[in-house]
Amino acid sequence: MPIIHHVVILISWCNLVKGGKLAKRYNGHQRVLIAEVDCSGQGKQLCDRNNVETFPALKYGDASSLEFYDGPRHYADLLEFAEKILEPFCSPSNRDSCYDEKLKLIEEYEGSATEKIQQRIREERSRLKQIGKEFRAEVARFTKAFENLMYEKENKTEEIKSSLRRLQAIHRAKEKGIVRDEL
Repeated sequence: MPIIHHVVILISWCNLVKGGKLAKRYNGHQRVLIAEVDCSGQGKQLCDRNNVETFPALKYGDASSLEFYDGPRHYADLLEFAEKILEPFCSPSNRDSCYDEKLKLIEEYEGSATEKIQQRIREERSRLKQIGKEFRAEVARFTKAFENLMYEKENKTEEIKSSLRRLQAIHRAKEKGIVRDEL
């Protein structure tokens, strides 16, 4: 039996399960399992263990640490995502796919107490939140700068257009002989 390195859980009333396209595409795959789970029936424990609370839900990744998929849900989008993400995944159960840095991290933490691992997870999540916070702050700063530039451009443009309208009016008046040339 092949060792499964990737799992995609499709909750039972997800359209992709009904059509089965993605599941058929990966049927018999050496490293990928696409499974339909009924969270209201026999799959309830699995869904609870994987924090599935809303439906339909899609999860992917290493079987020991599934992540929620929040991208587009059209077949073509999911297939593109699957082809990118479902490459060999570095994990404790699949060390052959690990680069030295990732392997070192696994070795560092696999013998550690659960609390130490949970603390590191909290720290990494905190770092992600901080990156998001900094990103939003920069976007706000750039948005403000953009708005200021647009305001400046509009004011300068209006000044030039006003001057241009006066010059064009003078030019038309001169052509009609209403305004005389100064000597």
